[in-house]
Amino acid sequence: MTLRYNPHSIEKQARKWPVLLCQTELYADVHFRIEQIWGEKPSGWLDAFACRSAIAGDLSAEFGVDACRIASVSADNTPAAAEKLLEPSFKWLAKIFGQFTGSSSDFSPVPWLEAAFIGRDLALQQKKYRTALTLVRKAARLSPPGNSLSSAEHALVTACLYPFAPLLATHLAAQKQSGIADLLTLADHFPELVCVRFALENGGWHQKVFDRASFANDPLQQLMQVKLVRKAVGSRSARISSSKQGLRICLC
Repeated sequence: MTLRYNPHSIEKQARKWPVLLCQTELYADVHFRIEQIWGEKPSGWLDAFACRSAIAGDLSAEFGVDACRIASVSADNTPAAAEKLLEPSFKWLAKIFGQFTGSSSDFSPVPWLEAAFIGRDLALQQKKYRTALTLVRKAARLSPPGNSLSSAEHALVTACLYPFAPLLATHLAAQKQSGIADLLTLADHFPELVCVRFALENGGWHQKVFDRASFANDPLQQLMQVKLVRKAVGSRSARISSSKQGLRICLC
């Protein structure tokens, strides 16, 4: 029998979870949860029901807390715009829920790791929560989860979902009899991959996940596979210099 996404059932169980922390403003809540999954804040359940989003009242009761959060972040927490995105947000969550019970042969941890690493900088340093959510949605499109995920892959997906849809993420994590993982520790479960922070000469910083062995063998060649790098370098020569922030691509 195929299970259907039922936010009311999930919320009924979630109300029994012991509340240790609380953030009443949506972006403060998202920010805190991202810090949690990166080990920068203590673990513990934040009361998702005490957090105010752009949608409240009857619509929140109908579509569920997580759908309201997704719609609100997608609309930059603007009530009128968020209400228009509520049904699509609910359908997206239902799709994610269904993917975990279906089969998928296309899963790759790369888009999810990039969503995690890049999203951390976007949210914590630049307060771009909507863009961070967009990366999670992109990862779900490029690399849909399935019922054959390894424990580490399952934990990676649920950790990425957690700041934006904490009830669904925690419910899915519990199916593996685990909590939300610490992404710093979790990244070690993918030793074949490496997330590289890089910048063009006099440009801003970017991050990309590469095959570790290929990058170690020829880092410049791997970076040249990135469209913005390839376009900037063109026919010129380039070299890489290292700094505390990451790798900088210098044009010759």
